[in-house]
Amino acid sequence: MSREFTDGQIVPGTRYRVLGHLGSGGMGSVYLVEHTELGKEFVLKALFRELAGRKDLVARLRQEWRSLARLNHPNIVNVTDAGTSDNGAPFYVMERVAGETLGQLLEREHALSVPRAIGIAAAVLDGLSAAHEIGIGVAKLADQSAEVITARGVAIGTPRYMSPEQARGQAVDARTDLYAVGLVLFESIAGEGPFDAARDANELLIAHLSKPVPRLSSFHRGVSAELDDIVMSLLAKDPNARPKTARDVAAVGR
Repeated sequence: MSREFTDGQIVPGTRYRVLGHLGSGGMGSVYLVEHTELGKEFVLKALFRELAGRKDLVARLRQEWRSLARLNHPNIVNVTDAGTSDNGAPFYVMERVAGETLGQLLEREHALSVPRAIGIAAAVLDGLSAAHEIGIGVAKLADQSAEVITARGVAIGTPRYMSPEQARGQAVDARTDLYAVGLVLFESIAGEGPFDAARDANELLIAHLSKPVPRLSSFHRGVSAELDDIVMSLLAKDPNARPKTARDVAAVGR
């Protein structure tokens, strides 16, 4: 995977030493770092230096870190620092959160109990609600980066979690985030996504656009009618048919 900094290197012009490479995307790489004075670990996300001359991309990254920095919620990672390294890579620093991802948990356990899955979804919805209330949406941030990255020929987004409006290239908003929550909740309980039978990315996008969503209760007998209806509403093809706010969904799910 592409990376700007090597293990053990001090990010030029900062007090962050690279401990490891966590991953790369279309715009940059993410690292586990240690503040050399504090002795504390953080996560640093840096734009690829080859893209640092693109003012539009730098502006997108700056918008991302400023949006995250405006949020103060226990379910949302905190941004603690930002800037540009001496070798020209814009970056921002986040708190390090210990533990495994939901993806890792599902890989290990395949599916979760209904109460556990609902608890995780409710926590996600609480965080999203805080973001939406100040005009920030996860899907919107991703969409704003998509235009510029697509020009480089880099695949954008994950078709498995893409809403119909994203697949059509239409504008996205908070309701797009709710569609993604519906997909995650469905997968957490069923052990698979509603359209996992798709043979490739194109067929998956077509499924999001036009294939009827199966009832979650057809995958798990422990799903109540109320939960079944909530998931179906989250996965409505038409954004107008989805719940209006994350807070509304979280309240119903509890």
